[in-house]
Amino acid sequence: MNIIVLCGGLSMERDVSLKSGTMIAGALRERGHKVVIIDSFFGYRGSYSDPAEIFDNPVDALASEIPSDVPDLEKIKAERAQENDARIGDNLIEVCRDLTYADGVHVDLSEEDFANKVSDSRTIKVWKYINKDITAIEGLTDKVYTGSEQTQNVTVTVDGKTLIAGTDYNLVYSNNVNVGTAKMTVHPTGESFYREENNKPVTFEFQIIPADITKASVSGLGAVDYTGSAQTPA
Repeated sequence: MNIIVLCGGLSMERDVSLKSGTMIAGALRERGHKVVIIDSFFGYRGSYSDPAEIFDNPVDALASEIPSDVPDLEKIKAERAQENDARIGDNLIEVCRDLTYADGVHVDLSEEDFANKVSDSRTIKVWKYINKDITAIEGLTDKVYTGSEQTQNVTVTVDGKTLIAGTDYNLVYSNNVNVGTAKMTVHPTGESFYREENNKPVTFEFQIIPADITKASVSGLGAVDYTGSAQTPA
């Protein structure tokens, strides 16, 4: 199994975390797993086109002993290459996003073999960001005013995979009755493999156009008796 061990960080317990992470990584390697140790404050400084590639590079232990002195956090901050005050290092979120989360470690897992690798009571999910990874939406068309709510019959695709309405996502509409601009928002379901990035939904617009009444038929139009007042059809 490919496993990432996150440790370190920026706190007074940093050295304890590094030592613990190193020991955990060593134990996992002894059991035949490929392990990468990442200091959560410094992040991941390598590059990859496939997440599995990061496990092909050997990683040395981060800490062999726990120092007796408390860590100098200001010195540690100065040693980091990135120029911001984030408590999470560069590329850490991206690496974790690209791998599957399972019981505190990250494993390389695709949605296709998800069902074959779930064991015991573990919950393993492959997350995709709907609003970042949507690659196509087909079937979105303008609608003619009818006086009723207008909906769409669309196909949503993420990374070449066609999502299933009601299983992977739901569509929520607004301003979809009267003439004007209607909105359709794609929301992932709670049990799907997809989620919104930073809680920002994906919204698409379509037009509701006026109905053509040039060929409308009228019934009930007939002669009325004169009354001296304006007359209207009954």
